[in-house]
Amino acid sequence: MDEVLRYWPILVFAMNLLIGWVLWSMTAKFATKNDIAELQKKVRDDVQAVSGSLGAVSGRVAVIESELEHIPNSTQLHETNIRLERVIGQLEAAKSDYGHILNRQARLEDGLIRHDQILSDAARGR
Repeated sequence: MDEVLRYWPILVFAMNLLIGWVLWSMTAKFATKNDIAELQKKVRDDVQAVSGSLGAVSGRVAVIESELEHIPNSTQLHETNIRLERVIGQLEAAKSDYGHILNRQARLEDGLIRHDQILSDAARGR
């Protein structure tokens, strides 16, 4: 006990150094109110920037969705394909009929040319 009483100023100085070091370590490890305020301001600014971007993206998505409403779906495209196949079949049939009509017209023209030839020969007296 005598030694403690003799060295108490050194012990108090050592304790003060230890407490000072602990306080300095705490300020280095923990954030101050100013650091927290700066971080909150930065987060608020970032959130506002993202909100503005989100609003712009939301508007663009709405435009795309409205455009997509006019685009036919797979069922409608399939029905259109079936109708086009029917139209192609009808056009092929019409093409075939048109060929027959052209053949008949050619035969009629040949007949008319022969009749004209006969009439012109008869008029000349042959």
